[in-house]
Amino acid sequence: IKDDEELFDLFMEGDRVQVVIKKIYPDGGKFLFSTVLLKMRNELKKFDEVIKNHGTITAKVVKELSVGYLLRHGEYSCLLPSTQVAVPEEERANFIGSEIEVAPIRIDYGRIRLIVSQTVANAIKRRREKRAFLENVQVGQVFEGVVKNIESYGAFVEIAPGVEGLLHISELDHRRVNKVEKVLNIGDVVKVQVIKVNDEHVGLSRKALLPNHWADYIADKTVGTVVEGEITEINNAGVVVQLAEEVSGFLPRSEFAYERDVYITDFVAVGDKIQAKIIEIDPQKKRIILSRKQLTDNPWEKLDLQLNDLVEVTVTKELKDGYKVSLNGALGYLPKRSVAPNEKISEGDVVEARVRVFDPQKTRLVVSMRQERPQREVYGKYQNAEPQEKLTSTFGSILEEQLKGLKK
Repeated sequence: IKDDEELFDLFMEGDRVQVVIKKIYPDGGKFLFSTVLLKMRNELKKFDEVIKNHGTITAKVVKELSVGYLLRHGEYSCLLPSTQVAVPEEERANFIGSEIEVAPIRIDYGRIRLIVSQTVANAIKRRREKRAFLENVQVGQVFEGVVKNIESYGAFVEIAPGVEGLLHISELDHRRVNKVEKVLNIGDVVKVQVIKVNDEHVGLSRKALLPNHWADYIADKTVGTVVEGEITEINNAGVVVQLAEEVSGFLPRSEFAYERDVYITDFVAVGDKIQAKIIEIDPQKKRIILSRKQLTDNPWEKLDLQLNDLVEVTVTKELKDGYKVSLNGALGYLPKRSVAPNEKISEGDVVEARVRVFDPQKTRLVVSMRQERPQREVYGKYQNAEPQEKLTSTFGSILEEQLKGLKK
């Protein structure tokens, strides 16, 4: 009722009106009715749309109740349950009297009030801010974020309030990373670049902002390029060679030498410099395969040897029972038992020896410095003589005849 209005200006005796019982007096014979409350209750329906659309309202904290807080939004009372308060209890000294943003979560038509939540309002606000952020963020943008969570497949980085992006493990570094914690920990500040925006998901990359040593290295390299590096590992499969910072190549055992059975450690050690030819580059797998043997032609294809040929070999390494030797690039073996006791041999010496085993298919070469005795050669010759020759001569006469020939 307005100030200048009376009840008889609004109602006439006999009119039917809808009212809300505001109060029942103790004697039971009197009631206090209200059309204002009726109007307010009917207008509560407008908050259905607010709830449906996940909207928020501003309300003033009036006082604390046993179950929460009483708030006022315009002419409406609001109940904020204790479980829906987002402000920590130790920070509520100035809570009463403040205006806060809340979300209506239920309408209490009986008491003509709203049940509201501050935690839901904060969540709605974060979603709203995230939506606005995602609508404007562009692939290629760089952010400095904080690592919030780590999983086996990557790290979640907060790049804006309420906005987290996935930094996949494959995007941590140009090198292969097996465990995220080896690079990042929760709470770390990290600079990342947006590489994908899809609905509410943001893909991030750290390696996009790091120098790509691998790409820089292979930029001017092709299959056939001869490179030099340092040996960092020798294993049964071959040799790992560091070619540049964060760039390694692999030299398979089969590509170390043309010989089938070769002990790599007889020739090189970890820390040695080595030259090799690139025979494969795989940009996707960031793999470089090397070959040492292809730096030269296959020496076994050029060797033309017969058993007992006299050759000059170079001693390359002393072993327990013999020596590694080289003949025009082909590796062979000289047993110590074939060397005279008074003969002194050192690495780098060039010695004469007879070919005892030569098999280019199996890359086998064995030489000997032992001289066969003439008598043994003669005996072998007559052992293979025709039967009729053996019948007409004695071994003694044959030997005597050959010895005479040797004296001439």
